Amino acid sequence: MKLIPKIISTLLCSSILLCGCSDKETSEPNITGNNDPATITDGERTVHSFLNIEEETNYDNLVVKTSESTYKVSDDIVTGVITNNDPGKGFYYYEIPFIEKNINGEWVRFLNKSNRLDVAVWLFCGIEGNNDKPNSCNITTKFSDYEPKIDEGSYRLVVFTAEKVLYAEFNVIK
Repeated sequence: MKLIPKIISTLLCSSILLCGCSDKETSEPNITGNNDPATITDGERTVHSFLNIEEETNYDNLVVKTSESTYKVSDDIVTGVITNNDPGKGFYYYEIPFIEKNINGEWVRFLNKSNRLDVAVWLFCGIEGNNDKPNSCNITTKFSDYEPKIDEGSYRLVVFTAEKVLYAEFNVIK
Protein backbone atom coordinates (compact mmCIF):
# COMPACT_ATOMS: atom_id res chain seq x y z
CA MET A 1 0.00 0.00 0.00
CA LYS A 2 2.91 2.37 0.53
CA LEU A 3 3.84 1.93 -3.12
CA ILE A 4 0.66 3.61 -4.47
CA PRO A 5 1.32 7.02 -2.79
CA LYS A 6 4.91 6.96 -4.13
CA ILE A 7 3.68 6.24 -7.67
CA ILE A 8 1.09 9.01 -7.46
CA SER A 9 3.71 11.46 -6.13
CA THR A 10 6.11 10.52 -8.92
CA LEU A 11 3.42 10.97 -11.59
CA LEU A 12 2.37 14.36 -10.19
CA CYS A 13 5.97 15.64 -10.06
CA SER A 14 6.61 14.40 -13.62
CA SER A 15 3.44 16.08 -14.87
CA ILE A 16 4.42 19.39 -13.27
CA LEU A 17 7.91 19.25 -14.77
CA LEU A 18 6.61 18.35 -18.23
CA CYS A 19 4.12 21.23 -18.20
CA GLY A 20 7.02 23.67 -18.00
CA CYS A 21 8.70 22.27 -21.10
CA SER A 22 8.11 23.61 -24.59
CA ASP A 23 9.34 22.99 -28.08
CA LYS A 24 10.84 26.32 -29.17
CA GLU A 25 10.42 25.57 -32.86
CA THR A 26 6.67 25.10 -32.63
CA SER A 27 5.84 27.60 -29.89
CA GLU A 28 4.48 31.03 -30.81
CA PRO A 29 6.81 33.98 -30.26
CA ASN A 30 5.97 36.16 -27.29
CA ILE A 31 5.76 39.59 -28.91
CA THR A 32 3.96 42.51 -27.31
CA GLY A 33 3.45 45.35 -29.78
CA ASN A 34 2.12 48.87 -29.40
CA ASN A 35 -1.55 49.63 -28.85
CA ASP A 36 -3.41 51.70 -31.42
CA PRO A 37 -3.01 55.46 -30.85
CA ALA A 38 -5.71 57.36 -29.00
CA THR A 39 -8.64 58.28 -31.25
CA ILE A 40 -8.43 61.74 -32.77
CA THR A 41 -10.41 64.30 -30.76
CA ASP A 42 -12.79 66.93 -32.11
CA GLY A 43 -10.26 69.57 -31.00
CA GLU A 44 -7.53 67.94 -33.11
CA ARG A 45 -9.90 67.68 -36.04
CA THR A 46 -10.13 71.41 -36.81
CA VAL A 47 -7.01 72.08 -38.89
CA HIS A 48 -8.85 71.65 -42.19
CA SER A 49 -11.26 74.47 -41.36
CA PHE A 50 -8.36 76.91 -40.75
CA LEU A 51 -6.86 75.93 -44.10
CA ASN A 52 -10.22 76.15 -45.87
CA ILE A 53 -9.88 72.57 -47.12
CA GLU A 54 -12.81 70.20 -47.17
CA GLU A 55 -12.24 67.09 -45.01
CA GLU A 56 -12.98 63.72 -46.54
CA THR A 57 -16.19 62.23 -45.18
CA ASN A 58 -15.69 58.79 -46.71
CA TYR A 59 -12.34 57.45 -45.55
CA ASP A 60 -12.93 54.41 -47.78
CA ASN A 61 -11.39 56.53 -50.55
CA LEU A 62 -7.96 56.36 -48.86
CA VAL A 63 -5.25 53.85 -49.79
CA VAL A 64 -1.69 53.32 -48.61
CA LYS A 65 1.16 51.73 -50.55
CA THR A 66 4.79 51.23 -49.67
CA SER A 67 7.27 52.80 -52.04
CA GLU A 68 8.89 49.36 -52.54
CA SER A 69 7.28 45.93 -52.49
CA THR A 70 10.49 44.38 -51.13
CA TYR A 71 13.03 45.78 -48.69
CA LYS A 72 16.34 44.34 -47.51
CA VAL A 73 17.05 43.61 -43.85
CA SER A 74 19.86 46.18 -44.15
CA ASP A 75 17.38 48.90 -45.22
CA ASP A 76 16.30 51.02 -42.29
CA ILE A 77 13.50 53.16 -43.70
CA VAL A 78 10.12 52.01 -44.98
CA THR A 79 8.19 54.72 -46.78
CA GLY A 80 4.50 54.63 -47.51
CA VAL A 81 2.28 56.99 -49.45
CA ILE A 82 -1.27 57.64 -48.22
CA THR A 83 -3.51 58.86 -51.04
CA ASN A 84 -7.08 60.09 -51.00
CA ASN A 85 -8.66 59.13 -54.31
CA ASP A 86 -11.40 61.72 -53.79
CA PRO A 87 -9.84 64.81 -55.45
CA GLY A 88 -9.45 67.97 -53.41
CA LYS A 89 -10.39 66.51 -50.02
CA GLY A 90 -7.97 66.27 -47.14
CA PHE A 91 -7.74 63.72 -44.35
CA TYR A 92 -6.28 63.15 -40.89
CA TYR A 93 -3.69 60.48 -40.14
CA TYR A 94 -1.44 59.54 -37.23
CA GLU A 95 2.17 60.47 -37.89
CA ILE A 96 3.74 57.17 -36.75
CA PRO A 97 2.82 53.95 -38.52
CA PHE A 98 3.48 50.53 -37.02
CA ILE A 99 4.79 47.30 -38.52
CA GLU A 100 3.21 43.87 -38.28
CA LYS A 101 4.71 40.55 -39.37
CA ASN A 102 2.80 37.56 -40.70
CA ILE A 103 3.75 34.72 -38.36
CA ASN A 104 2.07 31.38 -39.03
CA GLY A 105 -0.82 33.11 -40.83
CA GLU A 106 -1.45 35.70 -38.10
CA TRP A 107 -0.46 39.37 -38.16
CA VAL A 108 1.64 40.20 -35.10
CA ARG A 109 2.44 43.82 -34.27
CA PHE A 110 6.05 44.56 -33.36
CA LEU A 111 7.01 46.99 -30.59
CA ASN A 112 7.90 50.43 -31.94
CA LYS A 113 10.39 52.03 -29.53
CA SER A 114 10.68 55.39 -31.32
CA ASN A 115 11.46 58.31 -29.04
CA ARG A 116 8.76 60.22 -30.97
CA LEU A 117 5.87 58.12 -29.65
CA ASP A 118 5.44 60.35 -26.59
CA VAL A 119 4.97 63.44 -28.76
CA ALA A 120 3.31 61.93 -31.85
CA VAL A 121 0.21 63.74 -33.10
CA TRP A 122 -2.56 63.53 -35.66
CA LEU A 123 -1.66 65.35 -38.88
CA PHE A 124 -3.77 66.73 -41.70
CA CYS A 125 -2.99 66.00 -45.35
CA GLY A 126 -4.35 68.51 -47.83
CA ILE A 127 -3.34 71.39 -50.05
CA GLU A 128 -5.22 74.65 -49.87
CA GLY A 129 -6.82 75.52 -53.19
CA ASN A 130 -6.46 71.99 -54.58
CA ASN A 131 -9.88 71.00 -55.87
CA ASP A 132 -9.02 68.62 -58.67
CA LYS A 133 -6.09 66.40 -57.62
CA PRO A 134 -5.87 63.62 -55.02
CA ASN A 135 -4.09 64.64 -51.81
CA SER A 136 -1.14 62.43 -50.80
CA CYS A 137 1.29 62.36 -47.89
CA ASN A 138 4.39 60.30 -47.19
CA ILE A 139 4.78 58.35 -43.98
CA THR A 140 7.95 56.62 -42.79
CA THR A 141 9.15 54.29 -40.08
CA LYS A 142 12.55 52.80 -39.23
CA PHE A 143 13.34 49.10 -38.88
CA SER A 144 15.79 50.02 -36.11
CA ASP A 145 12.91 51.35 -33.96
CA TYR A 146 11.32 47.89 -33.65
CA GLU A 147 11.60 44.90 -31.36
CA PRO A 148 12.10 42.15 -32.14
CA LYS A 149 14.60 42.89 -34.86
CA ILE A 150 13.15 42.95 -38.39
CA ASP A 151 14.25 39.82 -40.27
CA GLU A 152 13.16 38.05 -43.45
CA GLY A 153 9.42 37.61 -43.94
CA SER A 154 6.08 39.13 -44.93
CA TYR A 155 5.21 42.42 -43.23
CA ARG A 156 2.70 45.20 -43.46
CA LEU A 157 2.72 48.87 -42.62
CA VAL A 158 -0.17 49.82 -40.33
CA VAL A 159 -1.40 53.40 -40.88
CA PHE A 160 -4.05 55.01 -38.70
CA THR A 161 -6.47 57.56 -40.13
CA ALA A 162 -9.28 59.42 -38.39
CA GLU A 163 -11.86 56.86 -39.50
CA LYS A 164 -10.10 53.60 -40.37
CA VAL A 165 -6.85 51.66 -40.33
CA LEU A 166 -4.98 51.13 -43.62
CA TYR A 167 -2.47 48.38 -44.44
CA ALA A 168 0.30 48.10 -47.03
CA GLU A 169 2.06 44.75 -47.35
CA PHE A 170 5.74 44.34 -48.18
CA ASN A 171 8.45 41.69 -47.95
CA VAL A 172 11.84 41.74 -46.28
CA ILE A 173 14.74 39.73 -47.69
CA LYS A 174 18.39 39.35 -46.74
